[in-house]
Amino acid sequence: MQKAKADAPKPTALKGDAAAQRIFNASFAEKDLGIDQADPLGLQEGALVEIYPLDSGSRHHDEGVLVGLSEDEAVLSVGSQGKEIRVHFPRTGFRIKTLTARAESKL
Repeated sequence: MQKAKADAPKPTALKGDAAAQRIFNASFAEKDLGIDQADPLGLQEGALVEIYPLDSGSRHHDEGVLVGLSEDEAVLSVGSQGKEIRVHFPRTGFRIKTLTARAESKL
């Protein structure tokens, strides 16, 4: 195990804009995530939603356009610097609520 650890690449610390550029320039982006039509919440693709952790939900809520929903995760499209970022959230321990407005894009 020590040899594997020594041979592994060292992590690079990134801050702010450098981290954003690394994300924007990533070669992998999952397409066609889909919405589980049997999900009991009845959410539709393109719905504007907020999602937040149940253990500290009053502190931080994320908003975005729902682009993926399965029994394991929810995926929101959010905008940063005029570009799309897809943020993945686990279903366990998080609440998802539809906001009153629907959005095509929130870039």
